[in-house]
Amino acid sequence: MESATTPNVSQSSSTSISNNKSASNNDSSRQSSKLLTKAIGIIGLLAIIYVHFLDLPGKIAETPYLGYGYILLMLGSVIAAGLLLFKRERQGWLLAGVLSLGAIVVYAINRTVGLPMAMDDIGNWTEPLGVYSMLAEAVTLGASAWALSRKSSN
Repeated sequence: MESATTPNVSQSSSTSISNNKSASNNDSSRQSSKLLTKAIGIIGLLAIIYVHFLDLPGKIAETPYLGYGYILLMLGSVIAAGLLLFKRERQGWLLAGVLSLGAIVVYAINRTVGLPMAMDDIGNWTEPLGVYSMLAEAVTLGASAWALSRKSSN
């Protein structure tokens, strides 16, 4: 006669298999989420580069220091994307977040109180390249914040 406390071997095996499938599904879902976030971040960085590249000739001509700031932003974005692609993700996300937030802050200052030698854009919130830039920077900042918060919770 079998004791009530004796474990059923078939139940134990099926529970173990079920737990392994569940863990595998969670890993797969986590990897998919990570890949999607990385793709969004890299696309956002490329959009930041593209928008600033389009505006660079005019910016260098009218306000050289802002043009050089654009160049630094574009170079930093290339580096951040490279870090994300080549498995230095934490550094890539930190750089992407700092660059995006910095660009948003400078844009807001330029549109509210103005910057030295750049007072013409005060109140010019609907200029298309500026809107595209803000969108790309906000998306990149959001992806960066999401990725960094997920890494710290794991």
